[in-house]
Amino acid sequence: MQVKRSIYRFEFLVCIVLIAGTASCWLISALVGKAVENHFVHRGQLIPLVTSVVIMKPAWMLFVPTPWLLFAVSAKCRDPLVARGMIFAATAAFALILLATVAVLACVLPWLPL
Repeated sequence: MQVKRSIYRFEFLVCIVLIAGTASCWLISALVGKAVENHFVHRGQLIPLVTSVVIMKPAWMLFVPTPWLLFAVSAKCRDPLVARGMIFAATAAFALILLATVAVLACVLPWLPL
């Protein structure tokens, strides 16, 4: 019974970390998006496609944790396994690293001399 509770708590803790990470990526992308809009778009300069998709409309980032939240809620019905918890944490960490990398790349790309 104790292992079952700890795995559920672990999965929800991973979800909280994923939500905090995506919220911080969203906040930074929104702030940099305003700076890019003021510096490049109003002057008529073109910006890279990655930048326009990722930081000019960053609301999609808030929906990234949804599959992990749904899995964590639905996992209460199944038998807890430590391996499942580790796979859950690894996929969430990979998603957060991928999101942060894309967000940083999109924020830096307009200022690189290409």
